[in-house]
Amino acid sequence: MVKLIICTHELCIKNFDGYYDDIIYVSANPRISHIRFETEFGSFRGADHFFKVVYVGDHGWGKELGTVPPPEIVTKTALRVKEKYPDKRKIIHYLQPHVLWIGETKLTGKDLGLSFNSATEWFLNSSKIGP
Repeated sequence: MVKLIICTHELCIKNFDGYYDDIIYVSANPRISHIRFETEFGSFRGADHFFKVVYVGDHGWGKELGTVPPPEIVTKTALRVKEKYPDKRKIIHYLQPHVLWIGETKLTGKDLGLSFNSATEWFLNSSKIGP
């Protein structure tokens, strides 16, 4: 029987149980970061498992959208990381499409009454919006 992994947190806990000093993880997903997240699957903090974690929300937050405006910012960040760390393996984690939707069918945090000015503010309030 094949069991589907349904969220990033579960994927990370089930696949990255050690420390990987040869991997840089670039992500638009705040659940792969320096913040420890607790869910029904367990506890995970990306910085404990990888040589470096680059969360693009730290420098690419779209204030108007209330999220990271992918994919361009993720791609630009990944290319910079590739240049800076040519000998490291990379995981590049794009996040959209995802709640919140951006583009032609736009539904932002502001539309839902969930407006955050930065990734840090999102981290501090993420328990209010669910997994």
